[in-house]
Amino acid sequence: MPNATIERFFDKQGRLPHLPVKTDTQRELAEHLATFFEPTRCYSEREVNEILMGFSDEYVALRRMLIDYRVLMRDSRGVSYWREVE
Repeated sequence: MPNATIERFFDKQGRLPHLPVKTDTQRELAEHLATFFEPTRCYSEREVNEILMGFSDEYVALRRMLIDYRVLMRDSRGVSYWREVE
């Protein structure tokens, strides 16, 4: 369940009709979305997209957000994605 800050961005179906603009909120959203990826498992770009499509038609923007906030890592070729656990 998302925290109160980002909960308001989700509709009743659990989708994101609009993405947050504030960077702090974007970071919180990225951290929440990262929980839908198994730690240390490698995902293809297609698999990442399929997971994120469940949240928004703007799945490319979501993928970029996850990478930009370093909650999801990507290899230098953009082929493999994974979530590191600290």
